[in-house]
Amino acid sequence: MKKTALKLLKICVITIASILTLLFLLPILFPGKVEEKIKDWANQTINAKLNFSKARLSFFEHFPTLTLTLHDFSLTGSAPFERDSLVAGKALSVGLDLGSVFQERIRVKKFFLDKALINIEVDAKGNANYNIYKGSGDTSTTAADSSNTQIKIEGIFISDSRVAYNDRSLPMQIELTGFNYSGTGNLASAEFDLNSKLAADSLNFSYDGTTYLKKRKIRADLVTRINTSSLALDFEKNNILINKLPVDFSGKMTILKDGYDMDLKIVSGTTDFGNIFSILPPDYEAWFADTRFQGTSRLTADLKGIYNTAEKKAPDLSIRLWVRDGQINHKKAPVPLEHVKIVASVLLPKLNADSITLKADTIYFDLNGKATRAALFAKGINAPYIRANLNSEIDLALLDQAIGLS
Repeated sequence: MKKTALKLLKICVITIASILTLLFLLPILFPGKVEEKIKDWANQTINAKLNFSKARLSFFEHFPTLTLTLHDFSLTGSAPFERDSLVAGKALSVGLDLGSVFQERIRVKKFFLDKALINIEVDAKGNANYNIYKGSGDTSTTAADSSNTQIKIEGIFISDSRVAYNDRSLPMQIELTGFNYSGTGNLASAEFDLNSKLAADSLNFSYDGTTYLKKRKIRADLVTRINTSSLALDFEKNNILINKLPVDFSGKMTILKDGYDMDLKIVSGTTDFGNIFSILPPDYEAWFADTRFQGTSRLTADLKGIYNTAEKKAPDLSIRLWVRDGQINHKKAPVPLEHVKIVASVLLPKLNADSITLKADTIYFDLNGKATRAALFAKGINAPYIRANLNSEIDLALLDQAIGLS
């Protein structure tokens, strides 16, 4: 028994030592081969400049995946942004299939980005800086498949990075800082499910020069079916938390040659009344901090139609809100606004502000024991049409104090 145990112990020690030796020796024996094939693949498949200070092959950067890490890297964008970086950062690691290191063809399985800036730019005509893939004239063989490197991506992982999206054709800006992302799936297939988890310490969102979200935390758990042939995205399951507001994001979007075809829906679910206000524009932050809320609410938004700048097409936006047994209590108010009930909707056809329609079937609240009931229909801004029905006995100064907004 003792001899057998010693023999097994020796075998285990030798096996572990061999594995550790292999882990150290493989990066030393094959770095030049791997680096050259990755460079060759980059030259054949992307129309951009890839620069880095040094390259290192290691098991320990993203253990147990064998990775080629490009330190202090930068990748330029496509015209007209060829002088600006599309992606730049501390490290870009390419996860490799271990068996392919000993073969003629290297297989890439994963991408890792660390402390990077992902800078997406779109000009006023809709030209984007991310169109760097060369493609191939032969439809049966792509440039990636004909090179010494085969791309069979199973995962994309981004840590502690910043994402900047500036689309001048909309115009819209999105910025994410402290951005972490993991996406897994068979990304090499023509159609696949991408399972994603993302988080950001700060989300900023601006549209047409107005900031709507600033320094909002975001968490998301997403499942997206992607068809690379038709460039169609099917958002199957997308649970998102923006600050304290939970929303479910679903629908479809197809990327067209000169725009997008969208059918998207956002539903907050039944949530605390105050969570709706947690995503208000930054101008309302001080008011929100000084106000207390009670009650339940639900917010939904739909965006449907084709967006095309050249043809001046835009989708329809509709937003619906209901509130039950709500209460608004500003810190300076002698009495709160109570029993708030709202059933209302906003329609923005073709995203045209002058065509905006506001419909409030129910507006009800109590203030200091006196009830207010109202219904409102309003359409247009420059030459508005307004129809309202109001039944109220109210102290307007008290209302002003209860809400707390100037």
